[in-house]
Amino acid sequence: MSAHRTTNGPPQTRPLVALLDGRDCTVEMPLLKDVATVAFCDASSTAEIH
Repeated sequence: MSAHRTTNGPPQTRPLVALLDGRDCTVEMPLLKDVATVAFCDASSTAEIH
């Protein structure tokens, strides 16, 4: 048997940052934990991240 495990998630490379432009991100944030390395809620541009 192979020790290789197949997942249904995204490929190994993930975007570094996900920006969400809503105030209530309770639905999106749990989904993004497997998609992006970092997620910001209520950010309209990367200029708001410091």
